[in-house]
Amino acid sequence: MAAAMAEASLSLSRAASLVMLNDSEEAVIGFWIGIVWLVGMNAIIALLSEYVVQTIEDASNSWGLSVSFISIILIAIVENAAEHIGAVIFAFKNKLDITLGVALGSATQISMFVVPMCVIVGWILGIKMDLKFNPWRHVLLL
Repeated sequence: MAAAMAEASLSLSRAASLVMLNDSEEAVIGFWIGIVWLVGMNAIIALLSEYVVQTIEDASNSWGLSVSFISIILIAIVENAAEHIGAVIFAFKNKLDITLGVALGSATQISMFVVPMCVIVGWILGIKMDLKFNPWRHVLLL
């Protein structure tokens, strides 16, 4: 069992080394064109965000669900699914650095924001909570 895990770890390390050494990609667009695209995409995202907010309110009224449930639960599920699909696509393209960045970013986001926020909300609601985890939960967070 340990030998198989060591072999898998070694092959993953070799694959990561090959991906890092293969930096033959060149820039497709220039710096200023990139800035123009960035500003343009931000404007479009701002407009789409306004549309999403209005759509959530309309869906809340027609479905009989609260705006909070749709905003916090349903949109989070869809967003995480899209994020993980992107990671799988990058993994198929042998972009290990991006794939690991997505996975580690999600884990960091949960451990550094969501868990402490749950404790604070628990305190506000009068539920006794703390960040004192047993060793198994520490392993899960790592």
